[in-house]
Amino acid sequence: MQLLFGIPTNKYSSLIPTTFPENVSQLMKVFFCLHYSYKYNYFSISCWQSLPYNRPTFCELYEQINKIIEIMIYIIWNQMKKVILHWDKEIRDCERVMLELTIAQNNQRLELEK
Repeated sequence: MQLLFGIPTNKYSSLIPTTFPENVSQLMKVFFCLHYSYKYNYFSISCWQSLPYNRPTFCELYEQINKIIEIMIYIIWNQMKKVILHWDKEIRDCERVMLELTIAQNNQRLELEK
């Protein structure tokens, strides 16, 4: 209730209220964790400005959240590419070892047949 009445009446502001559900708090923390971009830190803090006209509009919120999602997808995709390249190298190394073992077995079989 404090949050519902405090912000509109300019008597309450907080970066992440303790009354928020955990999943909402985690989402808010994501905004703060984007430390490499002051713009996003400023954006998340601006949501809690005591003067309503200093807060972002819903359209601005929507645009910024979409930008953050794009950044997160980009980061995740780059990490996945690294993993995929590592797996690809592991697979090629295993194939090379298997080929070498097959060649060695064939050579042994030929030796035994002589």
